[in-house]
Amino acid sequence: MQNKPLIYSLLGISLVAGLLLSVSAPAAQNPIDYRRTLFVRAGQKTLVFEAPQRMCFLDKTQPFESALYNAFQGQVQKNNDRVLLAVFSDCDAIASLGGASGTNNIPLNSGTISWLAQSVGETTPLDRGDYLDMRGSSLPQYLKNSPVYSSQLKLDETTHRTPENVSLGMSGEMRTSYEKQHGIVVIATTTLRHMPIETMIRFTGKNAATLEKTYQLMDKFMMQQIALNE
Repeated sequence: MQNKPLIYSLLGISLVAGLLLSVSAPAAQNPIDYRRTLFVRAGQKTLVFEAPQRMCFLDKTQPFESALYNAFQGQVQKNNDRVLLAVFSDCDAIASLGGASGTNNIPLNSGTISWLAQSVGETTPLDRGDYLDMRGSSLPQYLKNSPVYSSQLKLDETTHRTPENVSLGMSGEMRTSYEKQHGIVVIATTTLRHMPIETMIRFTGKNAATLEKTYQLMDKFMMQQIALNE
C-alpha cells in the first residue's frame, strides 16, 4: 500500500474506515446490540453511557475498531483540552468492519463523548443550570477556535438550550474535502456527576437528518446520560 500522509479529521474519518475496510477479514456475524451500554472510568469516577438507538460503542479490544477509535482520539485530543471517553456509530456498520463486503458508512452516522478535564476542569462545583449559564457566553467562541471543529465545520451563530437545563449545544454544516458530502453536526455540553462533558453527533450524505431531528436526538441522548449517572 502506498504510504501517504493521513490527516485525521473528526468530521471526515471515513478515509480511515475506507482503508480498514479494504483489508479482507471475516466479518462479524453476531449482533452487537449489547454494546449500547458502556462503563467508563474517568478520573475518580465511573460513568455509564448508553448509545442512541441502532448505534453501538466501538470496542477498543477489536483491531479494526481500535484503529478507528485511535483516529478519533488523535483528533479529539489534538489540542489537549478534552479527553475522549467513547465513540459510537451504526451497529451494523461496526459489525461489518474488516469484511470483504463491509460498508464505509460507519463514519457517516457517528458520535463522540469527551471529558473537558483540561479546558473546564475535571469537575465543576456549579450545578448543571449554572454551568450552562457559564458556558452560554463562551461556547460559540470556544468551538470556533477549536481545531477539532473549526477546519471543516461552519457553525451557526446561535446556541440551543433545552428548557429543562439538560444541555447547551450548537449546530453546524460540514463538507469534507474527500467525502464531498454535506452533513449536519450537533455539539452539546452538560455535566454528569459534576464532570463537564461534551458530545458530538454527526450525520452525513444520505444519512443526514434535518437539524431539528438531530437536535431532538441530541436532547434525548443527553437526558438519557444524565438519568443514568444521577
